[in-house]
Amino acid sequence: PREIEDEQIALSRAIRDWEAEIEKERLRKERARLGIWGRFVLFLKSLFGMDASPRRRSEDHPDEEESAPRKRRNGKPRKTGVLVGPREREVTIPAKVQKAIDYVDRNFKGIIWIDEVLLTLGTVKYTADQIGDYLYYDKQNRYIEVKPLINIRRVFLRRENEGDPRWVQATIDYLENVAQPREEHSELLRHLRAIDY
Repeated sequence: PREIEDEQIALSRAIRDWEAEIEKERLRKERARLGIWGRFVLFLKSLFGMDASPRRRSEDHPDEEESAPRKRRNGKPRKTGVLVGPREREVTIPAKVQKAIDYVDRNFKGIIWIDEVLLTLGTVKYTADQIGDYLYYDKQNRYIEVKPLINIRRVFLRRENEGDPRWVQATIDYLENVAQPREEHSELLRHLRAIDY
């Protein structure tokens, strides 16, 4: 039992290290995607003590560190839990995050870019993954993620909008007339054109 426990501890450490590496890579890509102006804004914020660089996931979830196996004081063997996969869940979006989501929703004509929500929040308390999770697991099931854009630029749409032909057509018109279209605009345009009613 003790050897199994040690193996589980070693495995959880290895997983945590691996996740940290993935998170570093994700942050590097996120910064690279911001462009010169985005990085300049982050630099200015850091100068004035408003460090806007997203924190690593382990910093946002300190209780994960606390949940690491510890030795019991009384020396009794501790029961080891079974490692399980992700569970189905529903979350209530915090009011501040909801305001930022609604703001981006209005400003971008119903297109909710995750990075724009983060910029609107202007805090290091949340990461792009956390915002994405809030939208994906929303208790009221109001948002839908556009899967083809996950690796380009994460974006969500209101579920009701995706089912509204007028909104879809208006958004297609808007995306076709973007002054300097980028890869995410083309991919979203392709997704919207493929919607069947």
